[in-house]
Amino acid sequence: MRKKLVGLAIAFALIFPNLVQGQSTQPSLLESILLIEKKQYRRAIQDLSLLIAKERIPSHQLPEAHYFLGQAYIAYIAQNKLFRKRYPQAVSSAYIHCQTAVALDEEGRYRDLALRSLEELQPYLYNEGVYHYNKDELAEADYYFGKAVQNDPLDFEAQLSRSFVALATQDTSKAISMWQTMTADYADLQIDTLPAAIEQSYQLLTSYYPKKGQEENALAILNNARTQFPSSIALKGTELKVYQDQPLKQQQAIQLFEDILQKFPEDNKTSLAYAELLQSMGKEDTAMILYQQVLTYDSTQVEPHKQLGAHY
Repeated sequence: MRKKLVGLAIAFALIFPNLVQGQSTQPSLLESILLIEKKQYRRAIQDLSLLIAKERIPSHQLPEAHYFLGQAYIAYIAQNKLFRKRYPQAVSSAYIHCQTAVALDEEGRYRDLALRSLEELQPYLYNEGVYHYNKDELAEADYYFGKAVQNDPLDFEAQLSRSFVALATQDTSKAISMWQTMTADYADLQIDTLPAAIEQSYQLLTSYYPKKGQEENALAILNNARTQFPSSIALKGTELKVYQDQPLKQQQAIQLFEDILQKFPEDNKTSLAYAELLQSMGKEDTAMILYQQVLTYDSTQVEPHKQLGAHY
């Protein structure tokens, strides 16, 4: 019996040398990854972080380790609405580890997977920016909105939100530069529809340029935008407001609207904007004629009925 016990002890020592020496065993990469499959995300985060920090992983396995650590963070975030209590930097950590996996993966084994994880992280990056912005933590908000833009340069909501951070920190020039970049980048895409973030960027540009005495810049931008997005009511309204605020340019506005309607007489949106401008100038009779013309093309329009009823 004694010989058998000694034999078992020797075998145990050979298999588990660290335990025999009084040392704790270190988790393996595979064991740590399997914790994610078991939905033990906190343990996976702890073990994978330890392996990476202690440099106990061969260099060729580092992309795998960083990818799965990013996955563990993403899974934990998705599962726990109060994730910030335990991991305040969880979203940032997930982003960094997925980015690191992409950067280190020369063989391309985990690159595509990590890139898909970064796409999955996009709304989390944006929401984290909103979270910090609402808490007036502007540096943190700028960081997360910035990462969202870096992760997806066409995320115009994130770009617009970052411009609001610039305004909140009194950096108006930076905000204007962001709006200029956004509108120019979107124009390059040559898409007919106008998303709300870009529409608002045009509106913000045309509200801040006149404050700097640059009304011509505002009108030039709007003229280009109107050409590319002829169906945008918001842009027409924005342009109208610029002219309304600049009485000396109202005759220029009249000529502009006349030219458009001569080419596109059935453009009711332009007719309505023009009629509103004429009313603001006290030219009620001419405006009413325009409202009547609109109804000949579309009798379901509510605004002409309302204005004509009030006038007559």
